[in-house]
Amino acid sequence: MDKYKNLFPKLLKHELISGSFYLFIGSIIGSFISFLFNLFLARTLSYADYGTYASLLSFYVLLTIPSSPITTTIVKFAGGYFAKNEIEKSALLYKRMSLIWIMVGVILSLIIFVLYPIFLAYLKIQSPILIILTGLAVGLSYAGIVNNAFLQSLKKFPFLSFTSVIGILSKVIVGGFLVIVGFRTIGAISGVLVLPFVLMILGFFPLIYLFKIGKAKSSKLETKEMIVYAIPVSIGLISLSSFITTDVILVKHFFDPVSAGLYGGLSIVGKVIFYFTGFIPTIMFPLIVRKHAKGEEYKSTYFLALLMVGLPSVTITIFYFLFPELVIKIFLGGHNYLRVAQYLGLFGIFITAYNLLSVTVSSLLSIKRTSISYVIAAFALLQIFLIYLFHNSFYEIISASIFSVSLLLISLLVYFYKIHK
Repeated sequence: MDKYKNLFPKLLKHELISGSFYLFIGSIIGSFISFLFNLFLARTLSYADYGTYASLLSFYVLLTIPSSPITTTIVKFAGGYFAKNEIEKSALLYKRMSLIWIMVGVILSLIIFVLYPIFLAYLKIQSPILIILTGLAVGLSYAGIVNNAFLQSLKKFPFLSFTSVIGILSKVIVGGFLVIVGFRTIGAISGVLVLPFVLMILGFFPLIYLFKIGKAKSSKLETKEMIVYAIPVSIGLISLSSFITTDVILVKHFFDPVSAGLYGGLSIVGKVIFYFTGFIPTIMFPLIVRKHAKGEEYKSTYFLALLMVGLPSVTITIFYFLFPELVIKIFLGGHNYLRVAQYLGLFGIFITAYNLLSVTVSSLLSIKRTSISYVIAAFALLQIFLIYLFHNSFYEIISASIFSVSLLLISLLVYFYKIHK
């Protein structure tokens, strides 16, 4: 009995749970603010304008997908340096990575500006300014990823939670104001541009001390090892993120503007499950990196993360099946959006499987099992291929996504069992 008495206090002190608490609070506040903003946009914009906003949002997410493996790589090595108290190496890595990725952000924005006619044609959008604003947002996102990665490595989860709320609040204030004064979709996308800018600026403050640390003579970064790790990780995480972005983009391409807007609304409501638990793999990754670097046991951290993601995801999905119309009315205001209520529970299954997959992929990459990246890429291509073949209805689109993600999840769980049995 005494053993179980001490179990609960120990769980509360676990880094995964304490870190999750801070990000959970930030996520709840941020999600509520985003919910109000999304409800405002769904009721203010036309269905076609809302479809354009949803597709541009997915376009932005798709273009910033490579920032995820970059963040993962930096967290992997910076976390190892901090774990071994190699502060000079950490400072050197921060300075070099900051310079490189600010330059990359500028270059990416310029490329998007040059190629904007291609994007306009594919997404069936009339206004070039929408692509230009999205390009600027993409550039700022890349410029700020080093700050985010180092804050994760240092386990500054309360600060990350705080900046997340401030960033989302800034997006809503700027975007909402511009929509109200008549800029419609341009105003909504301007809010997306504000978010990475605020996060980048705020992220510098806790890391300024790293600029003051000089380079020690013995400090030498494992550049080759970073590249060898980063290439497959990039392939894997880009492919992973594409599961929840390409469907919206392909729907915008294959369907009429109103239908694309309805699917965009369905996607945003369905992804509430992801936003509710998506921060947990972010916390888990640096924890397992540090434990693996020190030769400590880490499987329990993975299983705890799987449980923390699985329970709320399944619970919300069941609620989606039981009360789909109520959820649609709350998040999107009802009206024509009620036409997609029948797909909400199914979409919940898709996101639940994706959430569990995200935890499993993060745990395997944190222990350098990078070969899984090519398997993830193959299944991401399978999803796209299936949607190209079967896109007569939303049911076919979502079913193709569920099949691809679930089959990949089962494969990786079997692989995880084999290497840890």
